[in-house]
Formats: sequence, C-alpha cells, structure tokens
Amino acid sequence: MIKNKKWSVLSLLIIIAMVLGACAAPAVDTSAADAAAAAAEAAAAEKIAELEAQLAEASDAGQSDEDVAALQSQLEEAQAAADEAAAAAEEAAAAAMVEEQPSWYPLTMEDFTNANIDWQGPAKNGPAEGITLHVAVLSHPYINSLRPYIPLFEELTGVEVAYDILPTEEFWVKTAADLAGGTGFYDLVMTGTEFEWGWDEAGWLYDLNEFIDDPELTDKDWYDLDDFYPYDLAAHAWNGEYGIGTYGQGRQNAIPVNSEPLMLMCNQELLDNAGLPGPPTTWEEWAEYAEAMTGDGNYGVVQRGARDYSLMYGYAPGFFAYADRDLDENLKPVFNCPECVEYTQLYGDTLREYGPPGQTNIGWDAVIANMISGTVGCAVDDMAFVGDNYENPDASQVVGKMVYGNPPAGPTGEIRIPVWYWSWSINSATSRPEAAWLFMQWATSSPVMTIVSAQQRSMVPVRKSVWESDEMVEITKDWGNFREAIDASRPYWGNFYTVQPNMVAMTAPWVVAIQEVILGEKTAQEALDNAVIESEKILSDAGLYD
Repeated sequence: MIKNKKWSVLSLLIIIAMVLGACAAPAVDTSAADAAAAAAEAAAAEKIAELEAQLAEASDAGQSDEDVAALQSQLEEAQAAADEAAAAAEEAAAAAMVEEQPSWYPLTMEDFTNANIDWQGPAKNGPAEGITLHVAVLSHPYINSLRPYIPLFEELTGVEVAYDILPTEEFWVKTAADLAGGTGFYDLVMTGTEFEWGWDEAGWLYDLNEFIDDPELTDKDWYDLDDFYPYDLAAHAWNGEYGIGTYGQGRQNAIPVNSEPLMLMCNQELLDNAGLPGPPTTWEEWAEYAEAMTGDGNYGVVQRGARDYSLMYGYAPGFFAYADRDLDENLKPVFNCPECVEYTQLYGDTLREYGPPGQTNIGWDAVIANMISGTVGCAVDDMAFVGDNYENPDASQVVGKMVYGNPPAGPTGEIRIPVWYWSWSINSATSRPEAAWLFMQWATSSPVMTIVSAQQRSMVPVRKSVWESDEMVEITKDWGNFREAIDASRPYWGNFYTVQPNMVAMTAPWVVAIQEVILGEKTAQEALDNAVIESEKILSDAGLYD
C-alpha cells in the first residue's frame, strides 16, 4: 500500500481558515482580502493536486478498490471544501469593502461634490451654533429608505437634520397647524398635490423657482429638471388661477419623490377560470366581469370604500372617463350630471353585489389584503403597492398571476389616470430657506432617488434616469407586465379636478354620497343631488364665490 498523508475536509478548511484569518480582522482593506482569497485558492489547489497524484499512483499500482475509493472520496470532499472556501473568500472580500465604506454606501461624496454647488455655504454663513433643519414627515417606506443616507447630507453640508416621523392623521393635522401658525418650526414638509393648492393660496409655501434659478444654490445641469417626467413635475406648479388645467404653470410649490398612478390590476387566474378574455377595457365590462368572477368564495372586485378622501382614488378614474368635470365654469359643483349619475350607479351596484363584505370600511390596506389573498379578481388602485405586496413572495398568493394596465375606458373611449404624489415643500416661514433647498435638491437628485427607489421597492420613480436604471430594471423585471403597463399609461396621467384650494374639503359630501350608493341607501341621483348642495355650501363658505 502506498503511504499517503490524508487531507480530511476539516484539515483543509483549517489551513484555508488560517490563510483567510486576516479577512475577519477589523479595518482590513480590499487588497488584503483579495490576497487572502488568492492564497486560499492556491492552498486548496495544491492539496487537490496532491490527492489527484496519490489517486493516480494508487490506480497504477493496482491498489485495492477500497483504497482507491477512499482516495476518490477524499478528493471529492477536498474539491467541495475548496468551492466552499472560495465562496467564503468572496464574502469576506465583499464584507471588507463594505466595512471600509461610510454608512451611506453605495452613495459617495463625489456623487455630489462634482456639482457646481457650494454645499457648505449656508452652514459657513449661518449662526455660530450651526443650522438644524426640522422636517415633518409621515411614516412611509420612502422615509424609511431615505433615513440611512441623511448622514451623508449632514457631512456634505454641515447642516444637521432633525425629523418628526408622524402617523398619517397626526401628520396632516400637525403640519397644517405649524404652517398656519407661521412659526417656521418645520423647515420642510412632505405634501400631496391636492393639498398644495390650498397651502399655496394661504401663502404657506415657498416658490421653489426662487432657488432653482439661483446659480449659487442650484447647478441646473447636475440637478437636471428635464430628467423628471413632464407631468410629474408640472403637477406641483400652479399659476393661482382656478379652473381646469391651470396647473403646470407659475409657482413651483413642490418637488415630487414618487408617483402613485391609479390603474387596473387583475388576477389573471380568476379571469381565466371565469372564461374571460382578459382584463376589462370598459367600465361596463368591469361590472360584467365582476359578476362572472364572483362565486365559490371569490369576489369580482374590491375598491376603497371607507369614509375619507382616499375613497375617491378608485372612483375618480371612472368618473372622469364619463364626465368632463366636477365644477362648471362658475366653480359650481356639477358632479350630478347624467353621465355622473350613470357611472356612480354602476360603480355602487357593482361593489355592493360583487365586492367583499364591509366594502364601505375598506381602505388602501384592505384592498391590498383582499387582492393578495388570491380571492378577488380586479381593483383600480395604487400601482406603487405592487412591489412590496402583489409581487412579494413573502406576503402574496398572487405573485406571477397579476396583470396590470390602464383603468377601463368611459363610453366615448376616454381613459383617465389620476396620480397621487408624495413631495417635498419648503415652509415659507422658515428662517433657513437656503439650507432647506439644499436638502430638497439633494434628496430629489438622481443619485439619491436611484438608491432610495431601489431599496423602497414600493414606488414608481418620477425621474427617467431612475426608472431606467439597472437597479430598477433588475428589481421590477419579474413583476409581470408592470414596467410595460407603466410606460404605456403615462400619456393618460393628469389632474382632472378643477384646480382650486378647497378641492379636498369639497369632496367630503361626495364621498358620503358614493357610500350611500354602495350601501343601497339611495339612488345615485338622490345621493349626488344632495352632495352637490352640500359641496356648493362648503365652497361658498370658503369664499370661492366672493
């Protein structure tokens, strides 16, 4: 028998571990990790070569099958151990690289210092005690994704950032109270488009054009406003005139961080089981398909139905596909027009007959819960929920079963896609406007938004460079036809309400009317007639007709 030194898997790993020991030490740089990996691979290759030589010698010498098999087994174990060690070396090298990066990796300071902006200007010229920005935000995935990178902004600018993260209802109350009080405690606030009109007219918001057009504060080439999709930016500008289509001009009240288009999402499996050709293309088909998919524990549709403004999200795409407007030229409510009544009756009857129980208690979260259970056919709702919910294998029963597209069309073929945005605005009472703008410019820049969008998953980016980035393409590529649906939908995005500062308040009686129709308590004509009277009173009391 040939004498041989047995190299067990354990002994081979011990040798490799000794070589890789430096990789586990703190503050090792990438070159040390690379050298350790190379040494480990060389050690593994040497032992494997030795075992191969012993195996060949044993075979040539006519050793017993048992001896040859034992050597063969050792060789296979050594090869497996080498593969495992190589993977460990790669992980160690990656860990060493990340360990050397600051907490905001993979963003780098160079992503921002190459802009022609004096990021340190406000801090250098500010008070001796320094500048602290106070920011009002709500608990939201966007904020959760942004927070780890705020230390980069603080080091870049010398400006500290203190943020209040508030529940949604408290956020709106506390933010409005601070803005109305004129104290300037909050320098920046998160906003939504419909609220911006009222806040603009009240004089609570800075016109951001003042900062955008200041070469000391904004590098237009670096910030690249043309990188924003046109409507996404235009939705936050207003010239102060009441009426249809008066947004997109004048004051820039906010910069958006995400878009949330209200589109159709259907469970293809339930469509197929009902023998339907595909998602509904008209609202009449929407009702017919809902009936066809209802039964055996399944429901055809689900929509938001709780008594708050968000009920309008699922209702509005159909309303504006049927009706031209909510207010007439004299700003009087006309959402009880014949087409309005027709649509509202269809909408309410369909939800009552083919929606899940408790439809008038359903908010955005319950829409998601019903859809991802796999027991509901279609919803018209927020596409920003797709990644973390519908296409999330840890939460959803419908991964790979969903199809996305434009909301159904109205009787004349019109498609309307309202969009909700979360955005940043600057309090007009702030004593630190320049520092506030630098934060907003930083937070809405392409480098930050690319990283934050990729980590958040639940957002539709407002910048072209972000939407088309390798990171977003990789994340969204397995979400069915999500990307194609978003790209095809953009021509139909818009604001279809009459632009005026009391828009949200005016919808309160309208929401009640829609609920009454869903519950079958009133016909659409009766409910909308009453709501029009109440909404006109709200607008009159607000001084809209003075």
